[in-house]
Amino acid sequence: ASTHCLSGADIKQFAYVLVAEGCCGAARDFAALLALQLSEESAVWTGLLHAANAAVRRAIGSGGVKVAHHLTLLVCHHAANANNAVNAANAVDMKIFTPSLAQPHSLTLPASPRSQMWQCMLAGRSLTTTLHDHNAARNAEDLVMVDPSLFDPAHPLTLTYTPLHTPHPNNHPVQAMFRCVCQVVEDPKPSVTIPNEHDVEGDEKDFKEAEIGHFLQEHVSLLLDMLATLAGSVFSAHLQHQGEQMAMRALHASAEAEEKKLAVALAACSRMKKLHRVACREALLLLDPPTCAEVPHPAALPPLAASQEVCVKLLAAVRGLLRTEGQALLLLHDDDPAETGPSPASFRVIFTGDALTWPGVGQGSFGLVSGSHSGSLVRAAMAAKKPVVVADLCKDPRYGRWVDGEAAEGSPALLVPLRGRGGAVVGVLLAARGPPATVRPGHRRGRSVSFRSQDDARNAPSPFSSEDVAAAEICSAMGSLSLYWCQGVGGVHSELHRTLAKMERLETAVQRLQQPRGTASQPQHPQGRRG
Repeated sequence: ASTHCLSGADIKQFAYVLVAEGCCGAARDFAALLALQLSEESAVWTGLLHAANAAVRRAIGSGGVKVAHHLTLLVCHHAANANNAVNAANAVDMKIFTPSLAQPHSLTLPASPRSQMWQCMLAGRSLTTTLHDHNAARNAEDLVMVDPSLFDPAHPLTLTYTPLHTPHPNNHPVQAMFRCVCQVVEDPKPSVTIPNEHDVEGDEKDFKEAEIGHFLQEHVSLLLDMLATLAGSVFSAHLQHQGEQMAMRALHASAEAEEKKLAVALAACSRMKKLHRVACREALLLLDPPTCAEVPHPAALPPLAASQEVCVKLLAAVRGLLRTEGQALLLLHDDDPAETGPSPASFRVIFTGDALTWPGVGQGSFGLVSGSHSGSLVRAAMAAKKPVVVADLCKDPRYGRWVDGEAAEGSPALLVPLRGRGGAVVGVLLAARGPPATVRPGHRRGRSVSFRSQDDARNAPSPFSSEDVAAAEICSAMGSLSLYWCQGVGGVHSELHRTLAKMERLETAVQRLQQPRGTASQPQHPQGRRG
């Protein structure tokens, strides 16, 4: 080595150094880099460059020949157009990683066919060339970001490009490449001996001559090929790890979202349980004895009085649950809803509170209303067969004052259909709140039991929440059962009246038959007349 002439043993030793010091050391460094599990791609590229640079330095420095080198890593930016890394201006967007810089340098290089870098990108394989004129314009693209102080301009440079084939979503064939610039510092003799390609075990007899530069060129290219393979595998493992991390984060995010959904569902279930419990407790008012003290049970009342008693208690339960200022029940006037047609003309109405009024009808007693020639929200709710919520009762285009009642502007309302036999709609439960300006001081709106916070109630887009609607539907169902019971009692009550009248007539006839003869009452004649 001191005389710039390598023997066969020196050549084998140098090849061993290339593998042992270069590849094996790089494999250890790459494994250590992979164990760090870096999250940033730039940090991975920087680590790969430093490990490869150390491997080249060890391999070349241990061969006995003084060689200067400069290793860089070129990474293509992936453009969003069809040409991937090549943009519309026929240029290449790149990041250049160098051992002397902590951060990569970004620049755009023109896509010149004379550039070895461009040819390597298109071919997707290693390319090696010798540059004799360092300052030539045609070599400027290949020597960009290369420190000129490391090399002697009097001697040629060996330039090697080696691509890293790594998978990437945009499927560009070359994403990154190693660029190694080498130069023999001392002027070597014109020839050295290298082993025959068919006899690498060599007994030092069969050797041919070649230049040291050519020897270094071939072996540095081979070393870079092995380093590029190792680096590509490391970067592929990094991408796989990143994909696994993204999948894990997505899985965790999905699990958190499902947990939040479960928490919301459990909270809603808890609210519904509380709502059902409170609504059932309020509905127990239907079991209270009638207001008439001499009657112990509603069954003893006439059918109309029993229905009125049930309706008043039901409206009291609605007021306690929804905290409304006006509530009413509108029932079909005909007993058979099938005979009323799709647009019933008249309703029996009973209401309490001051937010709703019907002319000529007093609170707590039935009255008859009709509006056969106009629409109404009551008919709309009956036709829809589901609850209807309106923010302003009077401004709704379906509003009809003769059926829906009179209310102040800005009064929100809730209408819930009442079901009868066979699922037919037999009436509507109407609950209304007064406009905000008419709320009395100290009167808090909302339910008697808070199913949601005051902020939620204030910011809710609907004047009646889903819990309000559910509570009204529970009251409507229980009221429908009670009214159906009252209708059944009405038939029994009529039959009892007919039976009682027959019994009274029979009792009178029996009493007449049981009177003895001659005791029958004789007609009294007026005084002064003689028989």
